[in-house]
Order: sequence, then C-alpha cells, then structure tokens
Amino acid sequence: MAIFRWASLRRHVWFPSLFILTIILSAFLSLLTASETSAATSVTFVPVADSYVSSGSPTSNYGTSTQLRVDGSPIVNSYLRFSVTGLSSAVTSATLRIYATSSQSTGYTAHAVADNTWGETTITYSNAPALGSAIGASGAVSANTWT
Repeated sequence: MAIFRWASLRRHVWFPSLFILTIILSAFLSLLTASETSAATSVTFVPVADSYVSSGSPTSNYGTSTQLRVDGSPIVNSYLRFSVTGLSSAVTSATLRIYATSSQSTGYTAHAVADNTWGETTITYSNAPALGSAIGASGAVSANTWT
C-alpha cells in the first residue's frame, strides 16, 4: 500500500481565527491512497502549483506569495495542484499535510475542483474553478504544527 503526503518545504498556511476555512485541491488528489502488492510504501508529492484567491481583491493573483491563506471574510481560498506520476497501481487514498502558522478552532475543509487547468500566476477569485464536493476536513488546527 502506498501513502501519498504533501509536505511543502516553501509554503506555510496562515489561519485567521474564528473563520471557517477552505483548502481547495485540484482534481482528486487529496485524501487518496494507492495499494501496492504486499509491502507498504510511502511516496511524497509536492504541489506543482499553489496560490490563493481573495473575494476582497477579485482580480489579484497571489501565486508568487510564500504563504497560502484561507479566511471566511473576505472569502480567501487556497489552491493546490499535484502531478501524480510513476505509480504502478491505482490511488485509493492519500494524506494531505499542511503546516499551520496560527491556530484555528474550526479547521479547514478540502474540496475537489473539476477544472485543474488554472495557472499559479494567473488564478484570481474571478476566474478560479468552482468548489466541488468536500473530500476531507482537518478539525481544529494548532499553531506551528502539521495538520
């Protein structure tokens, strides 16, 4: 069984308090695992694109920022896209790991999006893919920890 994790070495997520948070994942790559023949294997994928968008600045792009952000007012959503290649079997589950730099009692929810063609330096709130169904949630988040 292979387990997939996202562990960013360059991005940190800023969590404001008292807001419902949303992390958006492109396609179907959050919370999925691949089963291999007999032994458990761990494979790590890092995002090939990541950015956040804000309803407060609907035409601004934040793709060069070193942080991912989420908020409820104004609405701020983060997008992550992974390129999963070189697997010998189908993905059945994965683990998404996000490093939080602040605490948040309600946590965040991961959603799939149908359109994974968005660009890291071109995505804005105005052109961001619509949220799909929720595919996972973090629960409460503590500062300076991996979720």
